[in-house]
Amino acid sequence: MKALFLGNVAADTANGIRAELPPELQVEIVADPKELSPAIAAQTDILITNIWRAAYPPAARVRLVQSVATGIEWIEQSALPRGAPICNAYGHETAIAEYVLMVMLVWSHRFREIEGEFRRRSSWAPSWVKSGSPHGEI
Repeated sequence: MKALFLGNVAADTANGIRAELPPELQVEIVADPKELSPAIAAQTDILITNIWRAAYPPAARVRLVQSVATGIEWIEQSALPRGAPICNAYGHETAIAEYVLMVMLVWSHRFREIEGEFRRRSSWAPSWVKSGSPHGEI
């Protein structure tokens, strides 16, 4: 059985878990999808990636697709064998929620503008404290 780790994220994943994989599993790592050869694609049973396009060489033997991303929107399902299950990664819920809250705070409190002003002037004066009335709630 052959597993293909396709793309930079998948290549990093492969290098991190390679010692844990079964010794009988043949592992192919292609960091740049542009370098995917038709021979490698044709021999792939397990595809580990976060992107798959119809323009890639056919991978008719694929029996399982594991996304190394939260979603699968960059994987063109129509370009894969019919019935091949596509699994996504999980466990990102907390990190995504934290990111969303951080972006809301940065945007609503103009952090980027304030930080840019500080870098230009090397001073907090004039700072956001003197910029007017307090902001409302998010």
